[in-house]
Amino acid sequence: RERTAIKNLDESLRIRLAELCIEQESPVYQDYAKDLLKNMKGEKVEILRNIVSGEGDTGQIVEQIKNLIETSDDTNEKMHYFFYSMSIQN
Repeated sequence: RERTAIKNLDESLRIRLAELCIEQESPVYQDYAKDLLKNMKGEKVEILRNIVSGEGDTGQIVEQIKNLIETSDDTNEKMHYFFYSMSIQN
């Protein structure tokens, strides 16, 4: 249990788990995503945090996500960002 505690997970795993939680669109998973993203920094983390908390300007978040889509070389990552932009715009 201790090895899988949030504080012991590396940053990339915490971000990926938060992304998976956001995709579930469930309040329980949204709360877990908030916990995963606590005390982390970076543009991607800020965008995810804004999505989960429902804070921030929607237009600005969509623009940030579009920027991540354009700058990413990973197809799977691009698909995740596209999903986020679609879920925010609805």
